Amino acid sequence: EKVRTDPGAAPHALALRFAALEERLASVPGVQAIGVWGRGERFSNYEIEGGPAQVELSNAQCGFGKTDLLRALRVPLLAGRYLQAGDRSPADTGVIINQAMARLCWPGRNPLGGAFRGYTKEGRVRLYTVVGVASGVAFIGAHNAAAFYEPLFATYVDPFQLVFVRTKGDPLRLIPSLCRAMAAAEPDMNRPDIEDLQQNQYDSTSVQRAYMLWLLISGAVGLMLVVVGIYSVLALSVVRRTREIGLRLALGARPRDILVAVLSKGARLIALGIVAGLLASFWLTRLLQHELFGTSRLNPMVWLGAVLLLLGVGVLACYLPARRAAKVAPMEALRYE
Repeated sequence: EKVRTDPGAAPHALALRFAALEERLASVPGVQAIGVWGRGERFSNYEIEGGPAQVELSNAQCGFGKTDLLRALRVPLLAGRYLQAGDRSPADTGVIINQAMARLCWPGRNPLGGAFRGYTKEGRVRLYTVVGVASGVAFIGAHNAAAFYEPLFATYVDPFQLVFVRTKGDPLRLIPSLCRAMAAAEPDMNRPDIEDLQQNQYDSTSVQRAYMLWLLISGAVGLMLVVVGIYSVLALSVVRRTREIGLRLALGARPRDILVAVLSKGARLIALGIVAGLLASFWLTRLLQHELFGTSRLNPMVWLGAVLLLLGVGVLACYLPARRAAKVAPMEALRYE
């Protein structure tokens, strides 16, 4: 829900207004958690103590306590603690950083207690101290961008605020109740814009999903060509070696020996293809690392699953010609032209 506030109002006055709004929204049946988000004050650059001289960071203002955005969105806290009222100090503001910022500014070190400064074009300075590390919020900044979250209304007041409401069940059914609660807290407020965050996030990834769908279709076609290719090569090999197979069977070879011989030839083709595919994929997946969510391009389970899939499909393609070769009748094979 997008709420417009008076940019000239004092931070403590806005805090009281949002506290009243939070109480109204929390009283709506079905509401589980509430979070508040606002854009933070923009600085031209940031200076990290004991780290890079200057870095570019995204920042946002978050509520704390009952209006804690990270808790409302169930963002995992990896280290430290959540924001508190005492972190809202103009002289030294406590902040929570995401993993990307921790890796960028304090590589290989514990970022808790780390400090950095922000400088405006007018020369004003703000000191920040890291009190927690979270996994990050996808809609703040670019994906995997370094970002930090400071207490709401610390010094800067954003004229637009976002209120996040986590509900039990379908959130769209609570829209009328939420609108009544907000109107009771702010009678002069216009009807707010209400969006389903999950649907919004789903729609925002339409380009990535379309791209991955085409990759999935291409991969499926490639896998089908692999199966057809292996089957065709081995089937042709069995046809050409029919007399040889019949002779071996006549001299005492067991059908299982013929089966193993054909499968071993197919296994060499599969192994060669898997090794070549792994080497090519290791380099090509670098082009996809910015399109991945919830995993990495070097996830061992994904690679193991792909290898097992190719191995299983390849063995099946080899087994059919091998089974046919094992069932060749020796006398018919010897007379085969």
